Amino acid sequence: MPELNIDTGRSELDGDLRVLFDLHESGRLADIRSELVSAELSLKQFTEKVPGELLRIGTALSNPLNYTAVLDEVADKARPILENARQIVETELTEILSHPLGFKHLDRFLKAERDEKKPLSGLAKSLHVVGAIDGALQWLGEPPELAPAVRIAFLNREREVLLDTSLHWNDLFYVIGGLLTIATRSLEAGRVLHDKGQLALDSELLGKLAAQLNEIDSSLRAIRALARAYDIPLETSNGPAAAEAGKGTTI
Repeated sequence: MPELNIDTGRSELDGDLRVLFDLHESGRLADIRSELVSAELSLKQFTEKVPGELLRIGTALSNPLNYTAVLDEVADKARPILENARQIVETELTEILSHPLGFKHLDRFLKAERDEKKPLSGLAKSLHVVGAIDGALQWLGEPPELAPAVRIAFLNREREVLLDTSLHWNDLFYVIGGLLTIATRSLEAGRVLHDKGQLALDSELLGKLAAQLNEIDSSLRAIRALARAYDIPLETSNGPAAAEAGKGTTI
């Protein structure tokens, strides 16, 4: 296959995309998936088989919020290439991204890259702006008593880890609920300033907010539909079940 002309305007992203497409076209992605399933691997063995660039591009494109952020930063001509890459990630990288060693390998890979770069200024470090959210599924314990959990990392725009934690489902939805409550309070508090014309809300920002709210609404509908499969008593969400959910779970 002729070499793809990849030019998103971000050299690091271009390099990661080339790694993804090269592994896909060579059939190596299928080999990697097979090797991960067939053997118990050490972190060293996993690192040798799975390029860090593959994990980075996979986590960037598999998360809807991250993918939207990437789209906003690239040239329009590069968007079809990103969509093609996202389809590869969704169909061929699920097992690789969810592997128990994936998050640890990605974290070490990103730290090694940061060590080679010029350090951020004190001001840039102090801002702590969340640039991406990465996550990996976890199943803690042994069957039939597995505890469902997720490993979540908040990263800044330089891919430095701001928060790295594991959350049981109970804690995960507690955090989500807390963030939504904060968002609601922020919107309520801003109404007076908005009515006085004191908020900077241009059409581009409003469009992004609309897209994110639509994504949240869609996700909530999907979660409520999936909850029925687990016999989660949604009808008692304002009763004892809700009070119990706020207590948190220690992993």
